[in-house]
Amino acid sequence: MSGMQKIAVILFFPLSCFFGLQADAQVAIDSVNNQKVFDSLTSCANKGNVACKVALGQAYSRSKDYMNAMSWFVEAANEKNTDAECNIGVLYESGLGVPKDIGKAILWFTKSANHGNIVCQCRLGNLYETELGEHHAYTEALKWYKRASDSGNTGAMISVARMYEGGIGVNQDFDFAAVYLRRAADLKDGLAEGRLGWYYEHGLISVPDTVEAVKWYRRSAEHGDGAGADNFGRMYYFGYGGLKVDYNEAVKWFIKAKDEGNPLACYVLGQIYEAGVGDIKQDSAEAFHMFSLGAEGGHPASAWKTGIYYEQGKVVPKNDSIAAAFYDKAQALGNLRARGNLGIMLWEGRGVKKDKDKGKLYLGQAAAGGLDEYKKYMDRKGIK
Repeated sequence: MSGMQKIAVILFFPLSCFFGLQADAQVAIDSVNNQKVFDSLTSCANKGNVACKVALGQAYSRSKDYMNAMSWFVEAANEKNTDAECNIGVLYESGLGVPKDIGKAILWFTKSANHGNIVCQCRLGNLYETELGEHHAYTEALKWYKRASDSGNTGAMISVARMYEGGIGVNQDFDFAAVYLRRAADLKDGLAEGRLGWYYEHGLISVPDTVEAVKWYRRSAEHGDGAGADNFGRMYYFGYGGLKVDYNEAVKWFIKAKDEGNPLACYVLGQIYEAGVGDIKQDSAEAFHMFSLGAEGGHPASAWKTGIYYEQGKVVPKNDSIAAAFYDKAQALGNLRARGNLGIMLWEGRGVKKDKDKGKLYLGQAAAGGLDEYKKYMDRKGIK
């Protein structure tokens, strides 16, 4: 497979090894406003119980009283409590109650990570990868992800795979990425299973094998991964991997993917409801609802389609201003049709303040991307 082919099929998945403030004691408390529980924690902490000190710091942090949270975390950290050390790092990383200080965050994360805190090993990997973003930092990130993965953390395994998949600080190596994905998949991690399906479908670790891809997509979907459910639905929709075309089964999995928060599935369902497929009858209102959900999830084409509904007054009242806002959101995410539509509105001054220079720019970019309708519009309007 050529380098360009590999780049074309990579779908970078988000940071997997990431956690918020955490504590040893699993205390059912949302805030210090639960006075009875808070008083009990305070009494316990004042008697020297380290777990209660951490839990009390957690309670204060949930109430956004980060000064008191820090005080209790420091007390627990002085007794080498790894959760407290990790939580202090989080406060410095995020600038909560203290000035943001990445150096101090690294110091505390490293203490906790070296004391064996798996969560903090992940946090440290994330910090090196995202905040510093240099080759030596990527090396450190990978080191900590690997340490956490060796302790059985599936998020860390996926983070290692992601770095090798994307060639982040290392040579791109899909086979090595697959090793870590398989480790996570053995622990029934849906995201890892879905990525293995993607690797098999696109021939990244073997010749393209849609039958094997279907196996992994099915496992991923059954284990609650939205992308896996979407891809499994797609296999039924097109009859790939030895499956017979079954629109109703495809829709079932697209709906599961949507329910898992997958915005691409929302877009696909919007198209299905727009056209009517299988037992699904054409339903413009439901199509609009799905496109809107996809737009909320940051899916570019969904935002573009939502804009069309508002511009045409289809299902919803016609509103050029709202349409322009959705086109702007979609074009900022790279959707060229939305950029062309917004270009027209800018040129004509519909829904937005007239700006012919910007309108011409957007129209030209859409036309240059091979979208003839915008080139024809420019020709009709004499836009050179």
